Amino acid sequence: MFRRFVKKHRLNWPQVRLGAQSEVGADYGIKDVSVYILVGPDG
Repeated sequence: MFRRFVKKHRLNWPQVRLGAQSEVGADYGIKDVSVYILVGPDG
């Protein structure tokens, strides 16, 4: 679903999605991510 949204809306900047399946998510006990943050080119 995430990849389809990115492709459909032509979001051509780097996309990062980490969750429980990632090493970082496992290290911090993350089970779900309920917020997405959009960071512009100016940071």
